[in-house]
Amino acid sequence: VVNQNDSNAQFKGTGTVEGVPGAVQFMLWAGDHDTGDMFRIKIWNDVAVLYDNGHDQVIGGGQIIVHTGKK
Repeated sequence: VVNQNDSNAQFKGTGTVEGVPGAVQFMLWAGDHDTGDMFRIKIWNDVAVLYDNGHDQVIGGGQIIVHTGKK
């Protein structure tokens, strides 16, 4: 999903762990901002959050560019 101003994107999916499809879910947020590109990832299962880097983190290198599909 890309927001209306084309600067933030979200991606959600499931993952396989030890051969079990859908054992975990994940959500990734990416932001393309003049003040610094942002990245966040959260991974969880039915019981608990397994990993979350917290709030959007300004990346230390590289560049995030949010693209939309052709209309």
